Amino acid sequence: MSMWLYEAEPFHPRTVAQGQSTLGEVFMSSFEAGKLTDNINSRSTAMTRAYDERIAAIRAATGETHVNPMKARPLRYRPGRDRQAFEAQQFSRTASGFNAWLGKMAEKYPDQAEVIRADQPVEDDAKALARNMDEEAARTIAAAKGPAKWAAMFGGRAAAMFNDPIQTGALVFGGGAGAAKTVAGRILTTAASEAVVNGVVQAGTEPFVQRWRKEAGLESGLGEAAKNVGFAALFGGVLGGGGRAFGEGLAAIGRSAEARAALRATAKDATTPEPLRRALSGDMDAAASVLQPMRANLPAETRGALDALEGERLFGNQKPPPARISYHDSVSAHALEAAQTQSPFAFEPDPVQVSRIADQLAPETAASARTPDTDMPIDEFLMRRGGVKDFKGEMAALGLDRTHKPFVGKLVKDTGDTLDNSRLAAAEAGYFNDLYGTPEKAAEQSTISDLLDKLDSASRTVTAQPIAEAERRAVETLVHDIVGYAGPSVDDGLIIRAANLANAENLDPAEALARTLEAPDAAAAGVEPSESADAMPFFDDDFGGGMDNPGQIDRALKLSDTDMGDIPDDMEIPFFDDEAPVTIAALNDELERIERAARVVEACPL
Repeated sequence: MSMWLYEAEPFHPRTVAQGQSTLGEVFMSSFEAGKLTDNINSRSTAMTRAYDERIAAIRAATGETHVNPMKARPLRYRPGRDRQAFEAQQFSRTASGFNAWLGKMAEKYPDQAEVIRADQPVEDDAKALARNMDEEAARTIAAAKGPAKWAAMFGGRAAAMFNDPIQTGALVFGGGAGAAKTVAGRILTTAASEAVVNGVVQAGTEPFVQRWRKEAGLESGLGEAAKNVGFAALFGGVLGGGGRAFGEGLAAIGRSAEARAALRATAKDATTPEPLRRALSGDMDAAASVLQPMRANLPAETRGALDALEGERLFGNQKPPPARISYHDSVSAHALEAAQTQSPFAFEPDPVQVSRIADQLAPETAASARTPDTDMPIDEFLMRRGGVKDFKGEMAALGLDRTHKPFVGKLVKDTGDTLDNSRLAAAEAGYFNDLYGTPEKAAEQSTISDLLDKLDSASRTVTAQPIAEAERRAVETLVHDIVGYAGPSVDDGLIIRAANLANAENLDPAEALARTLEAPDAAAAGVEPSESADAMPFFDDDFGGGMDNPGQIDRALKLSDTDMGDIPDDMEIPFFDDEAPVTIAALNDELERIERAARVVEACPL
């Protein structure tokens, strides 16, 4: 991974003198101060920058330059090379060699003595840099207004910790996300464990940090150390949770097995407080309780996870028992979108519920009752496993990306298994026995090409539909239609009763569902469900608009041109056919058009 090691140009806020600093300046000043004063490598960072600035000043004044000793790598002596020249070059790349070069420059350019400053150690410049940057950060944040300045300060300090190899390692080997299954749970459990790890690491490095602060003339001691340890713990929780929110990027870098083992031991230790022990074990509710007291200082990602967890509790309480979480979330999102856009709500019955109910209605047709190598085609076998992901387009090249079966699913899915895993599953199920004899040999010797050949052959083979498959298709179709009328995630028992009624009395799915829903009230009233209520008459049955004979309307009730003469032509009348207002003139034009069309129809022979 990459880190910020130094900045050749110092940071100078531009607007502090005007009485107010920007959030960007607060961030940068806190970032620079953190790098120069609070990290385990702050001393080397300040020394590197001090050398850079001294060398740049001398180069600008004299045109001569020198290598920065803090950046120079040791040279390797090669046999045959002049040993004396090698040692001289090696010495010139050290701090002592740099000081000797300063002395020579002072003798060569006496008029630039104030720039060269041969009598002033570069280490003094480094200490001054640290002091000045610490004071600059304090002035910058004091000159900023609003609560957002604290977020900017936090961000700067947090970014500075990336310059610290020890702290960066601590962030990398934080505790992991445990067993939480939701995104919010991963964020919260990660935040809690990272806070513990980083607090411990900072405590271990703090003596070195405080010694440098003391040498630089800054506040140091136990108070500063405690503040830094607390900040490290908070920052660990913040960055750990934020890292999960942004795709679990830290996990890709690699984590320390020792740190994970320490966290596991802490979670199992009986002396560890109960909420923290459960939080480190992956309990997102416990993680939320641990992080809640520091909520105000947590970033948006972790605060959002806390809110999401509470919303998940409330939302989960409303989920119908038959509904899968993913399906319930999807249908709820579509319903919310329909409500917000005032558009019709439509849903697709949950295929898992349809299959589950069909298994109960016709258990002999259930997938578990069919042997894959005789009854179930290989493509359906893989569909029921969750499909196959087409990484390189091999499936699409054979047209298999369009293969699907009603109520079973698609063959090619973005969430499907790899081709090799699918090959292994098919081999173990006996689909390659004709090629290799046994599932064991097929699992060992079969190839992806064998799988593609089998799938291609299955897609081209047209066979008579087995009786069991035809029965299964009929049952699933009936259940699918009833669920479509009933609504998403309606109780399985109600759907089963409606399906049995439809099958027994040869009823339409909608009628069977209606009678099933009416049955409890009808039983209470002592009547048959079909007699419990008359069907609601449709308004379309009244073609006369409420009149016995629309043609015999009293002329006095009709509006004449004189009656409408005082109405402005541009007056808007709400017209409900297209949910938009129309003017009188437009309405008259439309009526005339309809009348002309009626005359044309009357004139045409039938």
